[in-house]
Parts: sequence; C-alpha cells; structure tokens
Amino acid sequence: MVTRNRLRNFPPSKTTKNSDTSLKEPEQLLDLTRKLEIIYEKARLSGIDINMVHCLVRSHLQLTEERKLTMVIWQWKKTLHHIIVIAFTLCLVLSPTFQDWLHNSPCLLENNEILMEVLRPASNCEELCLGMDSVPTEFNISTENFMQKYAYTGHPVLIKNATTNWTALKMFNFNFFHKLFSSRLSHLEECMFFPYNTNFTSFAQFLGMPLARARFDPGQLPWYVGWSNCDPEISVELRKHYEKPYFLPGDSETTSVDWIFMGGFGKGAHIHIDAVKRPSWQAMIAGKKTFMLIVPPECEHLCKYTLNVTMETGDILILDTNQWYHSTYIHLKEVSIAIGSEYD
Repeated sequence: MVTRNRLRNFPPSKTTKNSDTSLKEPEQLLDLTRKLEIIYEKARLSGIDINMVHCLVRSHLQLTEERKLTMVIWQWKKTLHHIIVIAFTLCLVLSPTFQDWLHNSPCLLENNEILMEVLRPASNCEELCLGMDSVPTEFNISTENFMQKYAYTGHPVLIKNATTNWTALKMFNFNFFHKLFSSRLSHLEECMFFPYNTNFTSFAQFLGMPLARARFDPGQLPWYVGWSNCDPEISVELRKHYEKPYFLPGDSETTSVDWIFMGGFGKGAHIHIDAVKRPSWQAMIAGKKTFMLIVPPECEHLCKYTLNVTMETGDILILDTNQWYHSTYIHLKEVSIAIGSEYD
C-alpha cells in the first residue's frame, strides 16, 4: 500500500534524447518484482509459514504509518505541551465552573495515545539504548548484577529459565481463568480489558466464548486479549502459583495489579507505549512470543531503531514500557500465556 501510493505520486517522466528514465523505471520494477516472486516461492517451498510472512509485512506497514504520526507529534511536542499547560492554567484561574468540574471529575482526560506521547518525558538515550544492538540474555543472574545493569536503567533484558518453581506453568489455562474470574465479574468493573483485534467488547464476553473457540478448534475465529486484575481476592489465588522474580531485590515491591496476556498465533498487541510509571516484568507461562521494541523518536539518531526479542516458556522479560514502544507477535503450536506486573 505504501509503495503504491508513492508510485502514484511520482511526477510524469520526461523523455529526452539523453535520458531513458521512462523506460528504466518500469524495467527495474519488473525486475524487482520477479526477484521478490522467486524469494517468495523459495520461502514457501522451504516450509516457511506464508501467513507469518504476510503478518510481518502488515505489521511493518502499520509501523511505518504509526511512526510517521509519532514523529510529527514529537516535532510539535514542546509547543503542544506549552499550549496545554497555558490553557489548563487559564481555565483553572478564570473559571470557577471549571474548578468545580475538575474537583468532581475522576479523570481529567480520557486515555489517548496522542496525548500520552505529548506528555511523555523525554528519554535519556545514552542510558536507554546507546550501543545496544540486541536485547541481552542472562542466565541465573544475581540480584547485584541485575540492579547494576538493568533494574532502573531502561535497558531491556531477557532472563532465561526464571520461573522454575512456579506452579503457574501447569495450572494457568483458559479453564483456570474462567473458573477464577467468572464468579467475581462484578468486582472487576474497574479493571482494564484489551480486546486488541478480536470482536470481544468486554471481559465477560471473552470468558463466555464457546469452548471450541477457546481451544482454537479449526474454523473458529482467532483471539488474543489482555486484562488487568485489580481484585485483591483473585490476586491471592493467582500469587499462589507465581512469585516475585528471584532477581528483584528484597525491598523491591511489585504492584498489586496483575497483567495477563493470552491468545493464539498471529499479531498480538499493536505498537504502543504505556503510562504505568514503573518498569515492568513479564513472565512467559506458556507458548512463544516475540516482542518488537522501538526506540522513542528522540533516540533514533543515536540508537538502533528496532530490537526483537523472543520469549519462550519459563522466560522473564524486563522492559520499561513507558519508554520503549512495543508490539507482540505470537508463534504457532500452542496458546500463549504471560503474566506480569510493575516493580519499584
């Protein structure tokens, strides 16, 4: 789609005695098309899943369009920030009605990705990503090394085999969550639910889907969702099966909110950035998932633009989702289940 638009906007070629550009461009395009067709056919014959290729291409095109918007926002960020502050101050000072509304409103502005980008503090690029060509992998990392290298630097890290003693790897599945959450839906109204690319409109609808769809039976619609648990009683049950990651310091605390992400093959979460104030950890309970990490716009001139990191069952990823744009892709074979939280 992007290529087609660019070609459509090219000015008409001017043919002169000393130029055959009008002939070369179509020939070059045809030659490139033939080469891509050969690569495509070789990939298909080698056993590569073509659906995965299509999904990755669509994700790249979406990334291109979303990053265009992000760059525009970043370029105007300081101006927009000043406008918002001035407008807010004037309303607060000059309007008693606005003061009353502000006092009684539980949320000043709805969650909005553009607004989040405008208000996001600038990252320290040298600390966040300078010199990083890939996400580092650690085995049996000590608390001291974790604190020194990763804990609050913004550097992502994949820690392998970090959930050895967790019963969650055997217990967590759709039936477990259905039984645990269904009886307390009224307590979950303030929790968050992310339907992503599914047709679910609520967490209750997700839990109520037919068992055949929950099992990903042939012919059923795919699904991938995420949700937060803010019910203390459910947290007690969940945390019987997982614990604070062993490498976090003893005085570090995870938040009371559990984040769960679950679903099948294909695109998971879209490209986004969070506003949770703390760095996060996420543990892979089942399946295999790849994160695509994208540096914030202010760091593009210093750091590698994107990093990919693949989590397998038992791994924990440390990521400051307030600074790294990120999306996920779920691999084939089995359902993906991940649980996580923020830490201080």
